[in-house]
Amino acid sequence: MPRENGVAVTIRVIGVLEIIAGIIIGYATGYEQSYYSYGEMNWITFFTWVGVAAVTGTLTIGFAEIIKLLAEINFKLNKDDNSESDQENQEELEENNSN
Repeated sequence: MPRENGVAVTIRVIGVLEIIAGIIIGYATGYEQSYYSYGEMNWITFFTWVGVAAVTGTLTIGFAEIIKLLAEINFKLNKDDNSESDQENQEELEENNSN
């Protein structure tokens, strides 16, 4: 099993941070304080920020997953190529030893 791809992990962390930041920013911008009211939540603003953050964060996490899968495929292909070349080298050594 290949080790975890650093780029994929970094992008996944960024995606999670986007979602968390969207929730915090949504709460901060949605919570209104004015001179006449103590504090009312503007739910449209809150859910807009959370929705946008959820979509972009999910897309970013999906992009990280694609990178991870491509890295695994690359690792498997290189592993197969190395094993084939090792078999060819072993056959050449056996032929040279028999002569």
